[in-house]
Amino acid sequence: MGEKRIWSSRCLTAIIIESLARGLLVPVLSLIFLQKGFSLAQLSGGIAVYSAVALIMEVPSGVVADMFGRKRTFIFSQLTYAAVLALMLAVKGTAALYFLMGGYGIARALASGSMDALYIDTCLNERGEVYLTKAATRQTLWATVGLAAGALSGGVINWAGGQFWNED
Repeated sequence: MGEKRIWSSRCLTAIIIESLARGLLVPVLSLIFLQKGFSLAQLSGGIAVYSAVALIMEVPSGVVADMFGRKRTFIFSQLTYAAVLALMLAVKGTAALYFLMGGYGIARALASGSMDALYIDTCLNERGEVYLTKAATRQTLWATVGLAAGALSGGVINWAGGQFWNED
């Protein structure tokens, strides 16, 4: 039983780290898009594309995770994040960046659909159905804490970087 509980802790740790990384990127992505010439309206449009694609892909990403395995799907989502971010830094043009925001939404759906389900399934196997509400609450709480901590850290890093870059 002790070995099984290690898996739920690992899953929760992965969820926290992933949320922290996504939160860290929130202020940075906005600045990347603004630096590439997006207006605030276009930035909002890019976020809308990301959100719509992530929402639409939630159910299909769960099917993918069921077919190919939750761990594999989660790892693929992280590789997709990395590829999309690298391309965002390299490409120019509004259409390409909108397309990449769609890719970022796909990566988000793959990540949440796979690791969240793996965590809940692991908790179900470890402790039974009576623990599911507590497990879901714990997962949501720690993902939110990770996202908030990442966003705050990204803002501080951006501010600190701006302080150093603006000095002559």
